[in-house]
Amino acid sequence: MKTKFRFLATTMLVLFTMNCIAQPEQGQRPSIEQRTTRTLRLIEQKIEMDSLQKQVVSNAFMSFFETVDELVQPGQKPKRELIEEQELIRDEKIKQVLTTAQYEDYLRMSCRLRPNPREQQDGNRKPRHRKEVFE
Repeated sequence: MKTKFRFLATTMLVLFTMNCIAQPEQGQRPSIEQRTTRTLRLIEQKIEMDSLQKQVVSNAFMSFFETVDELVQPGQKPKRELIEEQELIRDEKIKQVLTTAQYEDYLRMSCRLRPNPREQQDGNRKPRHRKEVFE
């Protein structure tokens, strides 16, 4: 009986340890280049762009991520107004190179690039600061 208990305890300890090791480390963000590449890949799935448009969109997101990383202090929640201001600047750069149809598609899909868990349930999320495009 003691042998079975020891075996069971050892097995549980090993499984618990393996589970702890398998968990990703918290607090490590992908690099700016990785986030930009991922975002550009998601945008390209919905919007067909030429090389100039891709370059401008990539630069806009890279600049956005750099600025946001500077604004966000470790352990503190960023101010929504500052982030939204940077989003407007980024979107204005993107708007200059995309056609009206492409920009509308971009705005619709950009809502899904960074979902809000509270608003994710209904799926009909529209950007708050971009409503003038849909009128």
